Amino acid sequence: MTIDTPRYLAEIDRVWNEISDTLEEQEIDVDAYVIGSVFTIENADKAQVIINRQEPKHELWLASTAGASHFSYDPEKDDWINTADQQSSFWYYLDLALNAIGVPKLFSDKY
Repeated sequence: MTIDTPRYLAEIDRVWNEISDTLEEQEIDVDAYVIGSVFTIENADKAQVIINRQEPKHELWLASTAGASHFSYDPEKDDWINTADQQSSFWYYLDLALNAIGVPKLFSDKY
């Protein structure tokens, strides 16, 4: 199911804000910043998790040493779903990616 661009951008903002807020609330020792369409989370060793807004495809891309995945928003599930298996949540893969750079699971309540 596709969504229009304004809804897509709003959902991206919601995800990025939730990640930023959670990292701050949990006092996780990483740098998190957005430059253009890329949200980067970096630990003290410079290991990174990259979350990329792919506006032309209305997708969210995630890359880290744990691997790379693409996600599309499913309004019925109110979740970003892996485009490869059509069922796994973005939040599961984000926890795997963050764990690979030394961050504990933060989002397990979402998957």
